[in-house]
Amino acid sequence: MAVNHIHSQYDYLLKFLVVGNAGVGKSCILHQYVHAEFKTDSQHTIGAELGSKIVFLQKTSNFSTQNVEKQNSSDNATDSPFKKLSSIQMPGGIPNPLKQFADKDESDKVRSEKQVNQDDGSGQTRVKLQIWDTAGQERFRSVTRSYYRGACGALLVYDITDRDSFNSVSTWLSDAKTLASQNIVIILCGNKSDLESQRQVTTAEAEQFASENGMYFTETSAKSGENVEDSFLSCTQQVIDKVESGVIDPNAPGCGILVYKGASDQLNRMVTKQAVNDDGFSQKVGQKVDLMKMEADEAIDKFKQSKCCS
Repeated sequence: MAVNHIHSQYDYLLKFLVVGNAGVGKSCILHQYVHAEFKTDSQHTIGAELGSKIVFLQKTSNFSTQNVEKQNSSDNATDSPFKKLSSIQMPGGIPNPLKQFADKDESDKVRSEKQVNQDDGSGQTRVKLQIWDTAGQERFRSVTRSYYRGACGALLVYDITDRDSFNSVSTWLSDAKTLASQNIVIILCGNKSDLESQRQVTTAEAEQFASENGMYFTETSAKSGENVEDSFLSCTQQVIDKVESGVIDPNAPGCGILVYKGASDQLNRMVTKQAVNDDGFSQKVGQKVDLMKMEADEAIDKFKQSKCCS
C-alpha cells in the first residue's frame, strides 16, 4: 500500500545536481527553491546535501490540439451551408426539421473536443526532483564526483561578482558531461544578481559561453529568489521533453530517471506507435520470438533428458 501511495504522488523521479565553486551560493539556491526563503547562516557544504521537491508541469497535447483544430476547420468548411439551411425560418411557425440534426451535430462536436482534450488526471505531469547540492571546495572534488553518476539535470552556478568562479565553469562542465548522464540538461546560473554594482562577469559573455556549450542560461538571486524556481522548472521541462520525444530512454541504465505507472503507460503507447511505424520492427520481433522459442525448446529437451523424468 505504501509503495502504491508513493507512486501515485508523481509520474517521474529525476536526479539533479547543483555544482560550482565554493561560495557561489549553491546551498542558498537550493534552500530558496525548497523552502522559499534565504538561508542567512549558510556554511560550506561537506560532501553533498540532498533536497527534494515535487513540481507540476502542464502536460502538452499538441497532437490532440492539432486534431481538434483540423477537425474544426474541416467542419466549418463543410457544414456551413447545412447550418444556414437549418436556421431558415419556416412559414407559419413550422419548426425547421433540419434544426434537430444541426443541434445534434454541434453537440457531438463539443463532446468530441472534450474527449480529445480530456486528460488522465489533473492535466499535469508530476515530477519529484532529488537535488544534490555538492561541495565546491577542491579537497572534496573526488567525493562529489561520485554524485554525478546518473544525474539527468544540473544547475552549474557561478558568482557574477567573482571572475574566478566563472573561469572554473568549464572544469565543472567537463566533469558533468563526463560523469553524469549522456543527455544531461545543464542550466548555467549566474548567481547573486542582486549585487549588480559588484558585477565582474557580464551577462553577454556568460550567454555566449552557454550558447557555445549547449547550455541554457539565466541569472539568479538566492537572496530575492529571482529566477531560482524558473531555473529548476526549465531544467525539469527540458528533461521531460527529451523523455517524451524519445531522445532520452528512461529505461537506460544511469539515465537518472524513474518512470512510474501513469507516465510509463503513456510512454509505452508512444514507443509502440513509433515501433509500428518502423519498417524493420516486425522483422526484429520475429527474430526475437524465434530466438526465445529456440531457447525454450533447448531448455525443455534438457529437462526431459534429466534424471527427474526417468
